[in-house]
Amino acid sequence: HPGSTGACAGGAEAAAHPPPPAPRPAADAAAAQRGPERPSDAVSPVGLVLAPTRELCLQTAEVARRVASHTAPAAPRAYVPRSASLAAGGAGRCSEVSCGCVVGGVDFHRQRDELLAARPRLLVATPGRLLSLCGILPASSRARQQLLSPPSKSLPGAAEEEAEAACRLDGVEMLVMDEADRLLELGFEEDLAAILSLVRGGGT
Repeated sequence: HPGSTGACAGGAEAAAHPPPPAPRPAADAAAAQRGPERPSDAVSPVGLVLAPTRELCLQTAEVARRVASHTAPAAPRAYVPRSASLAAGGAGRCSEVSCGCVVGGVDFHRQRDELLAARPRLLVATPGRLLSLCGILPASSRARQQLLSPPSKSLPGAAEEEAEAACRLDGVEMLVMDEADRLLELGFEEDLAAILSLVRGGGT
């Protein structure tokens, strides 16, 4: 996206820079996984924070809520999955400055419905669940399904693959990768490349 700004956060420091072009093979892979044109009611966040773990995403969303409460006319609430055990009070509510948190380990369809209802402008996410909500099967889920013939519908990612996309990323103006080194260590490189391709204009 021409106006996008990226930041990689590690420890207490963060460096802001334009996100690098996604490697062509990853961009092609994302395009191959891409489904039909996304519905007009899909959530289109302006800010996106990627983090490697569910716990870190939930903590980040809570900090964002506290910061936003000092900048918005009406105190916003962080949207976090109601079914997540670490979710703070006020889950599911949103305001003009709203923060969403989407992570794995939570029922996909319930989280999808809550995201569409909250429509946050700032989204904190783990890469795999974010891609699932964008209608793209994450690399990790794709690798697991390739081990089975035929693919099992009980595997994580199977239900997500069939769901209509609830999120698009071509409206993202600020991208932050929290603990970027750990994201790479945990094997999210292909998922990150696919996300960058969507942020930089893929849209669907």
